Amino acid sequence: MLELSGIDAFYGRSQALFGMSLSVEAGQVVSLMGRNGMGKTTTIRSIMGLIDARAGEIRFNGQSLTGLPPYRIAQMGLGLVPEGRQIFPNLTVRENLVATARKSTQKTTPGGHWDLQRVYDLFPRLSERQNSMGDQLSGGEQQMLAIGRALMTNPKLLLLDEATEGLAPLIRTEIWSCLTGLKAVGQAILVIDKNVDALTAICDRHFIVEKGHLVWSGNSTELRANPDIQHQYLGI
Repeated sequence: MLELSGIDAFYGRSQALFGMSLSVEAGQVVSLMGRNGMGKTTTIRSIMGLIDARAGEIRFNGQSLTGLPPYRIAQMGLGLVPEGRQIFPNLTVRENLVATARKSTQKTTPGGHWDLQRVYDLFPRLSERQNSMGDQLSGGEQQMLAIGRALMTNPKLLLLDEATEGLAPLIRTEIWSCLTGLKAVGQAILVIDKNVDALTAICDRHFIVEKGHLVWSGNSTELRANPDIQHQYLGI
């Protein structure tokens, strides 16, 4: 489904990714892990065309994303939940959800078409707050809204950058439950987070990045069995 091969990415003259490679298959949940500032968000931004990859190739469902503007990449079926949520503060919850909505069909959307009611069923709190402005929501509610907004684009692949960062424990549990439910209906997900226990419970495969380099990949069983890797690259 998604394949990154040998991606080099820069901020100005500073290189941030060095030959980054990873893949996500249809229906898989895959994690991208590493300490802060190691290249995780840069990888997501490269996928979405927010920064240019100067070397290597990014392909999605067999089509190259190289050189495409972000809106075209989103239209191809990639839905982004960005770091910091980045909801529209001066729009209501409902307006946030419909602002970037994209119609789809059950043939192309895992688990069927996403609309307002389906998002409200997933996050009842958003239904209760649908007339509240974005800047009136708690951090947890904003993250629910950011996920719901991405789902309203009916993505084939959902990208979550820092899925539960800064959230209260109960809200984190609700987000992981949401992602587990999405996996159950076949939604492909690439997720960045620091909760190794939660990630190993839900993810099919893991990629660890260190200083812009891919340094390890494997499944959850292999990661749990390798405390040295967790300590060296994740600080656990």
